[in-house]
Amino acid sequence: MPKPTAAIVALSLACGLTACGSNHLTCNDEEAKKEVLEVIHSHIDNVGGFDSRIKPHLGKRYLSNVSTTESDKELGRYSCTATYNYEFKNKTRTVQISYALKYLEDQKKSQASASIQPVKMDYLIADAGG
Repeated sequence: MPKPTAAIVALSLACGLTACGSNHLTCNDEEAKKEVLEVIHSHIDNVGGFDSRIKPHLGKRYLSNVSTTESDKELGRYSCTATYNYEFKNKTRTVQISYALKYLEDQKKSQASASIQPVKMDYLIADAGG
């Protein structure tokens, strides 16, 4: 039967190697992607005419093809790219975006920021029939 001390050391080592207990989100984490979408939609959904012209024609909106372009795992900072996919009038459209994740030490959580201009422009192009 293993000694309790050996089990605690083994568990501590395993957690250290896998970032056990870390609140640092990485580019492809589901929670990070959810937060990026919330950031984008909180800005886009307030564009003039969005509710009347665009929103009624929208379907599923999600991220794919996620890539980490830069990382500092120790500080919890990541630069990322992804494809923003959305359905508009039953057609899927895609836009390349970039986003960043940073760890807020005082809040013990990661925060996302995203480039919204490419998405905003594509929504306007889609609405204009392009």
